[in-house]
Parts: sequence; structure tokens; C-alpha cells
Amino acid sequence: MNKNRHNEMVGVQLKTQEEFEKFRVFCSSSLNRLSTKQEGKPSFLYSLLEKRMYGRTPVLKAYFTRKIYDYLAWPAMYEGSNELFDQVLPFFMEAAMTIQYYDNQILDRKGGVINAELINNNLILNNLLRECLWEYLEATLPPLEFTTVNKHLRLILRMVDVGQLTEKKNNLFPNYRDNVYEIEWNEGVLMHLDQKIIADVKGIILSIAPELENGAVFLDWYLKRIFFSGAFIYPQTTRMILKLMGKEGQDHHKLLHFSSVYGMMMQIVNDITDLVPSAVTKHSVVKRRTDAFSDLKTKNVTLPFLIHLENQKGGLVREKFEQDDFELTGKDELDVLKELFSTSSIEKTQTIGKKLAHEARSFLDVENPNTWYFKDMCNIANFNQPYKQLAEIKRGLG
Repeated sequence: MNKNRHNEMVGVQLKTQEEFEKFRVFCSSSLNRLSTKQEGKPSFLYSLLEKRMYGRTPVLKAYFTRKIYDYLAWPAMYEGSNELFDQVLPFFMEAAMTIQYYDNQILDRKGGVINAELINNNLILNNLLRECLWEYLEATLPPLEFTTVNKHLRLILRMVDVGQLTEKKNNLFPNYRDNVYEIEWNEGVLMHLDQKIIADVKGIILSIAPELENGAVFLDWYLKRIFFSGAFIYPQTTRMILKLMGKEGQDHHKLLHFSSVYGMMMQIVNDITDLVPSAVTKHSVVKRRTDAFSDLKTKNVTLPFLIHLENQKGGLVREKFEQDDFELTGKDELDVLKELFSTSSIEKTQTIGKKLAHEARSFLDVENPNTWYFKDMCNIANFNQPYKQLAEIKRGLG
């Protein structure tokens, strides 16, 4: 990450922290009795939000929200309240998606949420915090702005749920193996799907991994699923800001295209980071060492696994996908990686991410001074810590 963007991200994080403290005070009247397990212990109710707002992991959703405003405000600054775009909206977007992760931990068996007590705990926290966030949103924003933000944010969360349901019904190993898909989408869902984005991304994938033509139906469901579960927040945030700035009637299809492709690229990068072994995985806001290879454990066929399965009909990866409720030892994880490296599935997925980053950059206005920051954000597809760790492991495996 460039030093200038790092400094700017620190500034955004400080703003989100300030808004988070206002949110905490607002919630205290009704939720204060739940805020700590016992005297002297860290906050219980706000633990995940605290880790996100004050942790070392960048607040990427908040930063993206702020930079979209900066991009659209150039060259003439928007005359409304900058606090809305500098602080309030970035916090809301970051907080909403962090709270959503309580559901993700249940569905993906992450964060150690693997028993009934912890699942119930997550469900309760999700409901409490989401309701409190919406009450705070309504109390903080003027009615027209609240209506706009409420509409767009609820749609984002609804489509995330659609994406997660699609994963569990259409994107697991049994769906791939048997070529059977349990659900279809109706017009209420399809109207929000950008078919051109799906076609463009699919074309890039097939240019690098043409063997996926054999599993084209499964690939289509994978792309549609990650569009909603991972990418949709970015173009929808852009639409929300266009509406708030009174620019929704103008032609900003290139910026929307950038937002969508950037979101798809980020999800594919995340598919690869799941493959970093537990021995070298660092604890983060929402990730534990035990989360390593969670996609394999939950039978979620992500892009690197799909490429591998099309190139190798037997082996350890397929064997593990066929098993139920298994754990991987450190040796098992390295054996899985060695097999994935043997079919170049990780390298091909990385190349796809890089091409998507290049595609995303091409839709930005070269004259806009904020373009440089977005281009730098796309560099995550070229350089990041998990990629470095995987490269070192590959060299060690010989």
C-alpha cells in the first residue's frame, strides 16, 4: 500500500472510530446492561465492532465509501454536509457489514462458532446490533437521507443473504459432482444482477482456465453467488452516494462497472487467502487460525478448487470434499496445497484476479485525482501478505 493512501486510510479509520463511539453512547440506554459480561471485562456486545474499528485490519468498506464520494465530488466539491460522507456513511457501511459477519461465522463455521451456544450468541448479537444500528441511522440522518441510505443498505444485506443461500444450495461440492442445483432465482433477484459483469468476468476466467467450460453451469452459479455475497456492496454503495449527491440521473456507468469488477476481484482474492495454512495464519478481526481451509471443510467449491477439480479427477482434495466433518492436520494442509500447486489452480486464480484488477482500472477517469487511490487499491490482486506466504510455502514444497 502506498504511504499516501495508508495515511488517508488512517484518517478514515479515526473518523469511523469517532462515529462508533457516538453509536455506542446512543445504544447505551437500552443495551447498557448487556455491554459487559462482568465488571472489568472487555466489551461483549460491541466486541466485533471494536476489533474492526480499532484493529490493524483496514476499514475497507468505510474507505471505499469515502473515496467514491471524493471521486464524484471532483472537480467541484459537493455543497452538502461533508460529515455525512466523511464520517457517518463510512461508519454505517463498515458497521453493517461487520455485524453481518455474525451470520457468516455461523454459515461458514468460522471464528470458532461451531456449537449451539456460540451460534445462539451470534444470532442474538446480530439482531440486537442491527436493530440498534438502524435506530441510530434514523436518529442521525434527516428523513430524505435516511430513506435513501435505508433503502440501499437493506438491499445490500438482502442480496448478501441471497448469495449465501445460493452457496449452500447451488455451490457446494455435491452440486458440482452431481450437476444438480436446488434453487432458481426469480425476477426480484435477477433485476439486481449485472449480467454484463458476469459475462465479462466469465470471459476473463475462461481465457485463463479454459478447462472450466466443462463446468460452465457451476461456474455461472459461482459468479452469480459471489456477485451478491461479496461484490454487490460496492456498486450499490456507489448508487447510494450518487442518489445522495443528486447525480443518479447522470451517466456514471463506468464508475459502476469499476465498482462491480473491483468487488468480484476482491472476492476471488479472498478465495485464495482461505488457503493459507493455520500454522502461518494470523488472527484478525474476523479470522482465526482454525478458519484455514474453511471452504474445503464446508464443501464450498471456490474458484481455485473448481479449477483443480476440472484438472484432477482423483486425489486428496476430492477425497476431502467427499468426507463429512473432518479436520485437517498441519501435514494435511500442506498436502492439499501441494496438490493444488500441481494443477496450477492457485496460480491461475491469482492471474484471474490480476486481470480483473487491470479491467477495473480501465474504467476510471485518468483526469480524476482520486483515480490513483482506486488503482492502488487494486494492487491487492498483485501483492498481499497471504500471496507472499503461499509463494514461500510453494518454494519450500519444492
